[in-house]
Amino acid sequence: RPTLPYLGNWIDLTRSRLGVHIIHLPVNQSFTCEAGRTIWGYPKTVQQIEIDYASDRASCKLVYDGQHALTLSLPRGGDKSVSGQKMTTYSYIEGVPHVTSADQGAEGMGVFFSGAELALGTGVIADQLRSLGLPKRPLMCAWMERMYATFGPAEKL
Repeated sequence: RPTLPYLGNWIDLTRSRLGVHIIHLPVNQSFTCEAGRTIWGYPKTVQQIEIDYASDRASCKLVYDGQHALTLSLPRGGDKSVSGQKMTTYSYIEGVPHVTSADQGAEGMGVFFSGAELALGTGVIADQLRSLGLPKRPLMCAWMERMYATFGPAEKL
């Protein structure tokens, strides 16, 4: 495996320089769907999302357009806190590219180098993830018990 690209990404992550382009953003409520689409241009859709919490794990099942797309299970726990983390997202509003800046933080955060499990189902999201070589063992995963973020306005690029 090449380590240099991962090292560069890790450095960018620690310096809050990674950008995010969102392809699918499933949510389970119509209000957050409409707000995300209208204000920031995020490709939100209302889908069936089931989250189960155990004391040491959490799992999420996504049913997308009536098909079981994926189930993700992560270790839960951590005592770290982070704040003031910058994030930049890119989206399209009416075909025009936009950039949005956000500040985020978390409490009860933990980073794990094992224990994440991803099972892919069927449908467009599962197929797209398979085209990226998933599922395979992740390098790491993170848990945030209480994550928060403040998003600025979307600005035309």
